[in-house]
Amino acid sequence: MIEKILKINKIPYKLIDEDSDFKLVKVNSKIHILYLFGKGNRFLMERDYFEYLDGNTIPYSILCHDITNNKMYYLKLNKNTNWVKSCFETC
Repeated sequence: MIEKILKINKIPYKLIDEDSDFKLVKVNSKIHILYLFGKGNRFLMERDYFEYLDGNTIPYSILCHDITNNKMYYLKLNKNTNWVKSCFETC
Protein backbone atom coordinates (compact mmCIF):
# COMPACT_ATOMS: atom_id res chain seq x y z
CA MET A 1 0.00 0.00 0.00
CA ILE A 2 2.74 2.50 0.86
CA GLU A 3 4.44 1.96 -2.48
CA LYS A 4 1.12 2.50 -4.26
CA ILE A 5 0.58 5.79 -2.40
CA LEU A 6 4.08 7.00 -3.21
CA LYS A 7 3.81 6.02 -6.89
CA ILE A 8 0.40 7.69 -7.34
CA ASN A 9 1.79 10.91 -5.88
CA LYS A 10 5.02 10.59 -7.90
CA ILE A 11 7.19 10.70 -4.80
CA PRO A 12 10.63 9.15 -5.26
CA TYR A 13 11.43 6.36 -2.82
CA LYS A 14 13.69 3.38 -2.33
CA LEU A 15 12.55 0.09 -0.78
CA ILE A 16 15.15 -0.75 1.88
CA ASP A 17 13.69 -3.97 3.32
CA GLU A 18 10.44 -5.91 3.53
CA ASP A 19 8.90 -9.00 5.07
CA SER A 20 5.44 -10.46 5.57
CA ASP A 21 4.28 -7.69 7.94
CA PHE A 22 6.40 -4.62 7.18
CA LYS A 23 8.16 -2.52 4.56
CA LEU A 24 10.90 -0.01 5.16
CA VAL A 25 11.22 2.77 2.59
CA LYS A 26 13.46 5.80 2.24
CA VAL A 27 11.49 8.72 0.80
CA ASN A 28 13.34 11.39 -1.19
CA SER A 29 16.49 10.46 0.77
CA LYS A 30 15.02 12.64 3.54
CA ILE A 31 12.98 10.32 5.76
CA HIS A 32 12.59 6.62 6.51
CA ILE A 33 9.06 5.29 6.84
CA LEU A 34 8.47 1.98 8.56
CA TYR A 35 5.17 0.66 7.17
CA LEU A 36 3.64 -1.96 9.48
CA PHE A 37 0.47 -3.73 8.44
CA GLY A 38 -1.79 -6.35 9.90
CA LYS A 39 -5.31 -7.30 10.90
CA GLY A 40 -6.49 -5.14 13.77
CA ASN A 41 -4.99 -2.18 15.56
CA ARG A 42 -2.05 -3.87 17.30
CA PHE A 43 1.34 -3.59 15.68
CA LEU A 44 4.68 -5.09 16.63
CA MET A 45 7.99 -3.42 15.87
CA GLU A 46 11.05 -5.57 16.31
CA ARG A 47 14.07 -4.09 18.03
CA ASP A 48 16.15 -4.55 14.86
CA TYR A 49 13.83 -2.23 12.90
CA PHE A 50 14.09 0.40 15.60
CA GLU A 51 17.86 0.14 15.90
CA TYR A 52 18.23 0.58 12.14
CA LEU A 53 15.95 3.63 12.11
CA ASP A 54 17.46 5.23 15.19
CA GLY A 55 21.01 4.54 14.02
CA ASN A 56 20.57 6.52 10.80
CA THR A 57 21.04 10.25 10.52
CA ILE A 58 17.75 10.95 8.74
CA PRO A 59 14.43 11.23 10.62
CA TYR A 60 11.88 8.43 10.64
CA SER A 61 8.14 7.91 10.94
CA ILE A 62 5.95 4.88 11.39
CA LEU A 63 2.84 4.17 9.32
CA CYS A 64 0.59 1.47 10.79
CA HIS A 65 -2.12 0.04 8.52
CA ASP A 66 -5.05 -1.96 9.90
CA ILE A 67 -5.96 -3.85 6.73
CA THR A 68 -9.19 -5.21 8.26
CA ASN A 69 -10.75 -1.76 8.76
CA ASN A 70 -8.53 0.03 6.20
CA LYS A 71 -7.38 2.53 8.83
CA MET A 72 -3.93 4.06 8.93
CA TYR A 73 -2.07 5.55 11.86
CA TYR A 74 0.87 7.84 11.09
CA LEU A 75 3.38 8.41 13.87
CA LYS A 76 5.82 11.25 13.38
CA LEU A 77 8.51 10.88 16.01
CA ASN A 78 11.17 13.18 17.39
CA LYS A 79 14.53 11.61 16.48
CA ASN A 80 16.25 12.28 19.81
CA THR A 81 13.49 11.72 22.35
CA ASN A 82 10.31 9.77 21.69
CA TRP A 83 8.19 7.14 23.41
CA VAL A 84 9.32 4.33 21.07
CA LYS A 85 12.96 5.03 21.91
CA SER A 86 12.24 5.13 25.64
CA CYS A 87 10.35 1.81 25.43
CA PHE A 88 13.29 0.01 23.83
CA GLU A 89 15.83 1.62 26.19
CA THR A 90 13.96 0.45 29.30
CA CYS A 91 13.31 -3.17 28.31
